[in-house]
Amino acid sequence: LKALRAYISKHRPTIADCAVHALDVYNDLTCTEREVLLILLYTCPNAICTETSFYVEDTTTASFELFGPEKSEEMHGQLRITAADNLKNGMDGTLFVMLFCVDSGVSNIAPVGFCRADFRGLKRHDWKNFMTKCMNEGIVH
Repeated sequence: LKALRAYISKHRPTIADCAVHALDVYNDLTCTEREVLLILLYTCPNAICTETSFYVEDTTTASFELFGPEKSEEMHGQLRITAADNLKNGMDGTLFVMLFCVDSGVSNIAPVGFCRADFRGLKRHDWKNFMTKCMNEGIVH
């Protein structure tokens, strides 16, 4: 879990940017209450640096319900708490990104706060290929 959290920390700006695009938050803020960005990873045991310690196999949006009723309820509870904290800090919303390492079974949820003002002038892009390339090649922003 420590290695996954370090990897997430390195790639957080890319993950946050792409998550907003993946969930199409600028068109429907309520989607964050139903869906997460799911990133499926594999470990790279011979990685030289933190930025390349995992390999992105696939990314997709997924319903909270995909994780079962108990986990879904837990995620909704975490989202309410995190969203309330983010609102106090001037954010307009919160979304979740779940990173799941397929070969180890380790997962982590990374909350992403966002402001509607950041959507002005936001250019749509091929978030999936961009994120996969950055994360697999160790490109950090």
